[in-house]
Amino acid sequence: MTCGLSVAEIEILNILYGDRCLARNRSFNLGKISRKFRSVHNLDPNDVANTLENKGYLGSVPKSAIKYYISDIARACYAINQHGGNATEGRILPRRTFKL
Repeated sequence: MTCGLSVAEIEILNILYGDRCLARNRSFNLGKISRKFRSVHNLDPNDVANTLENKGYLGSVPKSAIKYYISDIARACYAINQHGGNATEGRILPRRTFKL
């Protein structure tokens, strides 16, 4: 891909961006989408999010179930836009373009 991310990684970024998970107090539990995500990509969403965390796109909140949020909004918006999405860094939230 253009920025070195797979389709599954872009989809995780888009899900977190669509829910505006941009801070520790706005984190998202990927267990809510795990069944559908596994059926589409044959991957565990927590493993994909862990690789995104290692690349510096996401941050995690240690709870009973780990929650994730976007830690670098500029890089996340750039990656989503490079793959055909519509992400802005401002206050306007565009419609989601990547869906499960």
